[in-house]
Amino acid sequence: MQSVLTIAYVGSVGEHLFATVEENPALANKAGSSTQARRINTNFTSITRQFSGAHSSYNSLQSTYNKRISHGVTVLANYTWARSIDNDSDDSSAIYNPFNYRSARGLSDFNIGSSFVTSFIWKLPEPGSNGLMVRSLAKGWELNGIVKLATGTPFSVTSGVDNSKRA
Repeated sequence: MQSVLTIAYVGSVGEHLFATVEENPALANKAGSSTQARRINTNFTSITRQFSGAHSSYNSLQSTYNKRISHGVTVLANYTWARSIDNDSDDSSAIYNPFNYRSARGLSDFNIGSSFVTSFIWKLPEPGSNGLMVRSLAKGWELNGIVKLATGTPFSVTSGVDNSKRA
């Protein structure tokens, strides 16, 4: 009946990561009702620039518990509390404010704050005095399962139109 508890901290930082920035955004305070009329340079539509200026950070506290319980039952449980922050999670969305890259800083698109995973193995008891064929077929069987519970990833609701007059 041995138990093992492990607690660990994991952290990482990413510097000079690939990002895309909108260089010709439509300004909210510029006269005009259409997106194109509010752009810095109305002769061009969207102008994007790719550069290595994004940053990321990941921090987590990870705990694992492993216990062999009586009657052939083993339980393994893991809990992770984590936070991933960046200013450009993927290349599909540009940093919209070219005047302030830090304005895009927030939870990563793939951030999962809490995750709990547990598994168990139960070595089934071998049959007693049944016939040779029953003992041969029922010998060495195990029952196992895995359960995972996690918080969801952050999301943004979009409407497909320029409601904020910013794009």
